[in-house]
Amino acid sequence: MATVYLRRIEAIAQGSLATKGQLLGHAAAHEIGHLLLGTLEHSPGGIMKADWRGKTLDGIAKRYMLFNRQQAEYMHYQVQERQRRSASLILETASKTP
Repeated sequence: MATVYLRRIEAIAQGSLATKGQLLGHAAAHEIGHLLLGTLEHSPGGIMKADWRGKTLDGIAKRYMLFNRQQAEYMHYQVQERQRRSASLILETASKTP
């Protein structure tokens, strides 16, 4: 489960170049990143950075906030594995249905 607080997003947006929409999208991506990476850890930079102030907010406004290569590759792998397991389960269930 992931949580994003809209009031916090709105408060941050008031003193930032980043819009509410940009902040909301980045916050959602950050939280989904935690779910797919399977960790609560943060990184020193990028979208998985814990503290979003100053230059980080500028990066969000300029669309520079990304997952690092290792994070992106691991999340891609996790999504592929989930799809593979899901397809396997569907085939297994279908083969048992009379």
